[in-house]
Amino acid sequence: REIVPLIQERLKKLTDAVKLVDFFFVDRISCDPSLLVGKKMTAAESLAALRKARGTLAALPDFEEEPLEEALRALVDKLGLKARQLFGIIRVAATGKKVAPPLFGTLNVLGRERVLERLGDAEEALEGLVSQT
Repeated sequence: REIVPLIQERLKKLTDAVKLVDFFFVDRISCDPSLLVGKKMTAAESLAALRKARGTLAALPDFEEEPLEEALRALVDKLGLKARQLFGIIRVAATGKKVAPPLFGTLNVLGRERVLERLGDAEEALEGLVSQT
């Protein structure tokens, strides 16, 4: 029930739903680590931003959409990034996809534990990319 409002606007055909929501129904996801590198960022910069984001999310007392958005937008400003840079990294880390339902609703539905675990996995993937350079 929580997922339907997130994908409703993005659906053209009902058959598209599976591709948009499959990541909600698995514990672990995988993706090409290069997708975790933010636009106009290096792998090392993306890793640093992702670590900060994970720390910010872990410290949130409330994992609802509004506090998630406020905290991550404040982090964007603090890091001197554009929202699409940081949010893109988080989106891929949490969903395995560059295109997914709205970020803050998605993070809320996935829940703190699963989001932090996936961001941790993404950090490991980015560490591998950084060590190759």
